[in-house]
Amino acid sequence: MRWARSCVASGGPPVVGALAAGRLLSPSVLGATSPDAYQWLFPDDPRQQGLLQGVAWIGVALLVLITGFETNLRDASAAPPPGSRSSPRSFRYKPVSV
Repeated sequence: MRWARSCVASGGPPVVGALAAGRLLSPSVLGATSPDAYQWLFPDDPRQQGLLQGVAWIGVALLVLITGFETNLRDASAAPPPGSRSSPRSFRYKPVSV
C-alpha cells in the first residue's frame, strides 16, 4: 500500500506502485538479493507452491479489477481511434532492385 501511495504522490496511478512492489518481491529479485527470505517465502513443498499459486491468481484478478476501477472512460472515449494518426499511405513499400 505504501508503494501505491508514493506513486500517487508523484502523479502516477496506484496500480503502477503495486506492480513495482510486486516486482521487488518476485522470486527472481528476492532470490538474488536474499536467498534465505526466498526459501522462507517460497518453500519447496508442492502443496505450499500450489497454495501460493492460488493466492497469486487471486492477486492477478484483484489487480485487473482495480485497474478497471481506475480507468476513466471519458478519457478513453476522447482519445482518437486507433490507427487514425497513421494511414496506409504512411507506410509505403519501396521495392529494392537486385
